Amino acid sequence: MSTTRLLPFADEHVAPFAETIRDPAILRYTGTPVPTPDGWIAAWRRRSLDEDRASFAIVDNAGGFVGYAVTGPIDREGASAELGYAISPWARGRGHATEALRLLTDWAFADGIIRATLLIAVSNTASSRVAAKCGYTLEGVLRSVHQKNGRREDMQSWSRLPTD
Repeated sequence: MSTTRLLPFADEHVAPFAETIRDPAILRYTGTPVPTPDGWIAAWRRRSLDEDRASFAIVDNAGGFVGYAVTGPIDREGASAELGYAISPWARGRGHATEALRLLTDWAFADGIIRATLLIAVSNTASSRVAAKCGYTLEGVLRSVHQKNGRREDMQSWSRLPTD
């Protein structure tokens, strides 16, 4: 039985999400702006509704928030989407990232996606291990593609197809 579930992101997830996105690793490896401006979380939630995106709370057996999982804009015509996940600092090292990515990938394929992608910072070795465990294929490195706070970073491009 899985110890991790995905739930549609809801009001009760906002407070632990706000705490999660203050974590230095999450600020480094995600698109969360630094500093995070007032109103950013509300705008982030609206984007999920206004654009073709999905956002989920990752919860443990007891229903406790342990992170979040998202898609970038879903390309319905091309049947592709970039997926993402982040685990709260208090929940790391317990397999939640691997299980959440498996669940998110299964959700994407059930939603008609035939190419799921991940962009992972080369320096984020933990996330690269999660991608590999979940059957993603490393396609290569995109040089200097991620820019945040005046710093550029190389990103690994990973993909998975339903037939993998």
